[in-house]
Amino acid sequence: MLKNIKSLAIMLVVLSTILSACQVSRVTPTPAPTQNPNAVFTAAAQTAQAALTQMAQITPTTAVPTATETPTITPMPTIAITATAVVTPLATATQAPAGSTAQPSGPDSAQFVEDRTVPDGTDYAPQAAFVKTWRLMNNGTSTWTTGYSLVHVGGDALGGPGSVSLALDVPPNQTADISVNLVAPTAPGSYTSYWRMRNASGAYFGDSIYVLIDVVGSGTPVATSTPGGGTSGTIVTNATMAVDIADVTAECPHTFTFVASFTLSQASTVSYELEAGSDISGFTFDLPDGQTSSFPAGTQTLSFSLEITDTRNGWVRLKITSPENVTSNKANFSMTCQQ
Repeated sequence: MLKNIKSLAIMLVVLSTILSACQVSRVTPTPAPTQNPNAVFTAAAQTAQAALTQMAQITPTTAVPTATETPTITPMPTIAITATAVVTPLATATQAPAGSTAQPSGPDSAQFVEDRTVPDGTDYAPQAAFVKTWRLMNNGTSTWTTGYSLVHVGGDALGGPGSVSLALDVPPNQTADISVNLVAPTAPGSYTSYWRMRNASGAYFGDSIYVLIDVVGSGTPVATSTPGGGTSGTIVTNATMAVDIADVTAECPHTFTFVASFTLSQASTVSYELEAGSDISGFTFDLPDGQTSSFPAGTQTLSFSLEITDTRNGWVRLKITSPENVTSNKANFSMTCQQ
């Protein structure tokens, strides 16, 4: 009996061991870590930023058009004439012998272009003062300097100087208006005066030019009209205005030089001013104020500069208001600006 009980106990122990070995182990899952909501938002923002950055790198940049500036309207330029206040008596040279046949000096050459005043056969009263102006072209290769002059070479002197020095340089292929102050003889008749260019070395060159007048009537005029629009008085005579180069085609701006001259029969205090005009509407001049100066008897010159900034044309003249009213001829100019 005891033996059976012992055997039963052993069997229970073995059975318990087998059951323990066959029991399925329970696996407890590891809980997932709790995620911070802010971290989720941050990650999303970083992802969006990265996406935007990437798009910016691959998307072509489109330039933003700039606003077109409103064009401005430039007013009509104002022309400024500045007086240089240079007053110099005209130099008087020794009169060349009549009929001089000196030969041109190489590059020096002068060609007659036209009579600017006093057409051939103009009538004047005895002792009437007048101004003869010729237009000559420098068709040589040298520049005519102020050492060059127009010289009386024959015929009637007509009360004029032996020579007239150039007031300005004249380059090759440019023209110059050269004026001489003359006086008609007292006796009626026909008179011719011959002139020619002379260089600084004393050699004559170029075309011979002349002035031909007829003296008619008798008596001495108190005032006369000068061809070209000028007038003369009893104290102030032979008022002229000339420009260095009348027609210019060049780059702008360009400066013209005007030279006015007049003759006084006696020392006088002279009041003078410039007048200017143009046929172009809206074209204005900025002229200097009138001036008053004392001059000795004889021929005087005044120089003025005129700067042109655009294609224009016009005229300039001298007006003397004291000791008597006298005006010079109009010196015309034309400017064509090259681009």
